[in-house]
Amino acid sequence: NRYHCSNVVLALPSRAASHLTAQAAPQVSKQLAKFSHSSGAAVHFGLDRKQVGHSLKGYGFVTRYPSHSSLVACTWSSQKFANRAADDKMLVRAFLRNSCDFLVDHCSEQQLINEALSNLRGPLQLSGHPEMVKVERYPDAFPHYHQGHLDKVAQFRKQQEDYPGLHCLSTAFSAGGIPACV
Repeated sequence: NRYHCSNVVLALPSRAASHLTAQAAPQVSKQLAKFSHSSGAAVHFGLDRKQVGHSLKGYGFVTRYPSHSSLVACTWSSQKFANRAADDKMLVRAFLRNSCDFLVDHCSEQQLINEALSNLRGPLQLSGHPEMVKVERYPDAFPHYHQGHLDKVAQFRKQQEDYPGLHCLSTAFSAGGIPACV
């Protein structure tokens, strides 16, 4: 189908936007293809508070980057947001990324759960098994900001000027999450 319009807003990962602009705006498409992403996953655990030996002061932790670990961060959702869990329960969310020997896209849900638990057992002093587990996958959703990234964004914006009315929004440019893009 063809549509005639004066403005188009693409709020997509750069790879998807690159595919959509390939015919109508090939130079923009070429620039968009230069941004790289990787997949990730969030594994949510519902735990009895007695299973967690850590004091859980604060709201979570972020791992060192670069790291050989697949664990990016852990948040204690039930402490960040009121009324998410009963007083004797905990909601914990682990964020996983690709690492040297762990590829999120190639893992089953059980492998993601096992990976998250193995990375959390030590730091959180976890015992037993979670009462609840939920896995969310984010294919090609996490942008990589390498050295020279801002120059690459500037080149893209300059190329985009040749296509008035085409507006591309993406975490690939400057924001690590959808709320920040908005």
